[in-house]
Amino acid sequence: MKSLTFIILFIPSLLIAEELKVSNESQLSVIQTGGNSSVETYNLKTTSKLNKGLNNYELGGHYVLGTSKNKESGDVEKSALNWDAYVQYARDISEKTSLYGKFQMEGDEFSGYKQRDNYDIGAKYSFIKSDKKNLFAEAGLRYTVEKALIRDEDDEDVFKYNKGRLYSEYSEKKNKSLTYKFWIEYLPNFTDNEKYLFSFEPSLSFLLSETFSFKFAYKGSYNNDPGRDEAGDRLEYLDYTTTTSLIAVY
Repeated sequence: MKSLTFIILFIPSLLIAEELKVSNESQLSVIQTGGNSSVETYNLKTTSKLNKGLNNYELGGHYVLGTSKNKESGDVEKSALNWDAYVQYARDISEKTSLYGKFQMEGDEFSGYKQRDNYDIGAKYSFIKSDKKNLFAEAGLRYTVEKALIRDEDDEDVFKYNKGRLYSEYSEKKNKSLTYKFWIEYLPNFTDNEKYLFSFEPSLSFLLSETFSFKFAYKGSYNNDPGRDEAGDRLEYLDYTTTTSLIAVY
């Protein structure tokens, strides 16, 4: 984590003297309930993009924390905890095509792993690129180092995988106030052919002002081999989150 934090802070300092196009999108959602149930959920997400000619840099991450309070004991228990942080570099090689490299760290104890480091290389192709509509696809390779929550029958908890990555995203601005987006991602596992991950997210954004908008999103992630939790019970195949967020774009 320290090395990634250094990269995130160091790259902008190297480029500050250059003439850059810089943009940021950050979102926040907080849910609190009281009375019969006492639950708090926090969702933070940010993405920063820096563009200089043919070079494109992207930094970002998210953090989700859910807690619930036991009414009898008063103890606060975690009900959700997942996070990620990443840095990406892309180089345009034509008007529609670019090459990219990405490093990502992520964690989700409720999905069976403490930390997962992903190293990506690949290419991106834009089919539609306009002010109102965008459609692109990415294809590449991923190397993953994963630290599992529990050890397997061979007493191992660190696993290394070679994977593929297919990603596609479509967005359309219907009018001045409404934008919708849908993306899908498929991660086949070449090291263990019986494993794969499939994720998707449809979302709607409603513009409130030049800076702020509301976003409604449903994200699903299907793991055909989800593993087991600390108690030895098999985890659910499908993880999903539904969020309502306030977004700031500047």
